Amino acid sequence: MLTKNENITRSEYYKLVSDIVLLKKTVAELAKDQLTSSVIRKIEKSSLSLDKGLGKRFASLKEFKNYLRHL
Repeated sequence: MLTKNENITRSEYYKLVSDIVLLKKTVAELAKDQLTSSVIRKIEKSSLSLDKGLGKRFASLKEFKNYLRHL
C-alpha cells in the first residue's frame, strides 16, 4: 500500500491499478485449470513481497504469463 509520503503521478497510479486487474484476471484463468495449495502458497509469497515493495519486472506480457504458469 502506498503511504501519503510517496509521490506518484496519476498515470503511474492507473498503471498500477491496471497491472493489478491483469494479475487478478490471470490468476482467475489459472484457477479455472488447476489451483493447488502449493501454487496458492507461492502466489501469497509473491503477494507479500509486492506488499513490501519488492517487485519483479517483465519485458513482455508473454514473459509474465509464462512466469505465472511456472509458479
